[in-house]
Amino acid sequence: MRKIDDSKLLEMIEDGKSQKDCAAFFNVSEPAITKRLKKLRACVLPESVKRLTGKEQRFVLALTQGRTQTAAAMEAFDVTSRDSAKTIGCRLAKEPEIKAAITDLLSMKGASPEWVAERFKHWGDSMDPQASLRAVENVAKLHDLFPASKNMNLNIDTVTLVKVDLSEYENPEPITINQNENFDGPQEEE
Repeated sequence: MRKIDDSKLLEMIEDGKSQKDCAAFFNVSEPAITKRLKKLRACVLPESVKRLTGKEQRFVLALTQGRTQTAAAMEAFDVTSRDSAKTIGCRLAKEPEIKAAITDLLSMKGASPEWVAERFKHWGDSMDPQASLRAVENVAKLHDLFPASKNMNLNIDTVTLVKVDLSEYENPEPITINQNENFDGPQEEE
């Protein structure tokens, strides 16, 4: 039997008890409380993720672990072909609820958009600047901070057609031009 009751521990922490008080209550060491809290907090998903279906949650978790949209869709959904997975992954990644869940999960893991921006400012702190920059680029792509292109769907419900009379612009006589002459436009008759 476990010495630490998880629900009681979380309740005590929410009530403002210190980890030292919790350790004394459960008769364990402070590091044991710290380790248990770390493990419990790792399992907590943001609300934006909890609102998704089970398959969508698996898709989002796979994406935040570094998989491609296609690979994440293959893991999360029962697809018959790679093309199906590609279509599903592309469609899901564009949904605002999925984007919000991805952003929340990355922020929870410490890779918020602010962190990425700060990282761009100090990307030279690595011994290998190219590797450091590439890693930050991948995180930025996950946050859609600099997409290759933005697409917008435009639906037009009504179209009004107007009939325009172009007869006054018609020329009943064809204009012929000799190749040897310069054409300066229509000449007015005197």
